[in-house]
Amino acid sequence: MFTYDIWQDYVRKGREDAYYLRFGRIVTVVGVVVGIGTAFIAAGYSNIMNYIQALFSIFNAPLFATFIIGMFWKRMTPTAGIAGLVAGTLGAAFVFVTSESGVDSFGFDEPLLFTFGSGLSASFWGAVVAFVADALVSVAVSLVTQPKPVEELEGLVYGSAVDRGDTSESDQPWWRRPVPLGLGAVVPVRDRPGRRGGCQRAGSRHRHQHLDRARHGAHRSGLPRLELAQATDPV
Repeated sequence: MFTYDIWQDYVRKGREDAYYLRFGRIVTVVGVVVGIGTAFIAAGYSNIMNYIQALFSIFNAPLFATFIIGMFWKRMTPTAGIAGLVAGTLGAAFVFVTSESGVDSFGFDEPLLFTFGSGLSASFWGAVVAFVADALVSVAVSLVTQPKPVEELEGLVYGSAVDRGDTSESDQPWWRRPVPLGLGAVVPVRDRPGRRGGCQRAGSRHRHQHLDRARHGAHRSGLPRLELAQATDPV
């Protein structure tokens, strides 16, 4: 993906296939080495969820901001998308290094700048910084760069017209309409309190029947009441 979507399109255009194949192999080796290095960083965390949230704040939050703005704003440009991603990632990485996450990852004695209370809170605030930085940079760069023609955005940006001929939604079969599919996804997982309450009542009846049989047997055998309570305690 890096070789063909980034390196070939923006860095080295029009080279022979052997060049891109060789470069892809080099990038793969570098990626494996980086992955091994991140394993040592993860070893400093007491909870793997904190580490995953830290990575999400650095990479997923700015990507989400770029995706949302590009999907709803026709003025968004490719240059602005890349600039926003870089700004958001750097912002989250800055919070990551200078907060509790830096203590967990790099062994600092205390946070360098920010104190949020925990590594997980630091990751949440890092995601906020990444989203805001990405949005601001994306909008600013979009206003000073040339956007793509509207014709190239059809079907990609909200509100762009797509020529569908004379076919309307009512003419589509039910499995191609959003409303039936949405209802089909919601109805099976809907909670049913009556059914759950019936199961609880049935379980309660079974427990009471068990206790009654135990008391009846204890009465016939002469067991003391204390031993009976201990023997029939459902906990």
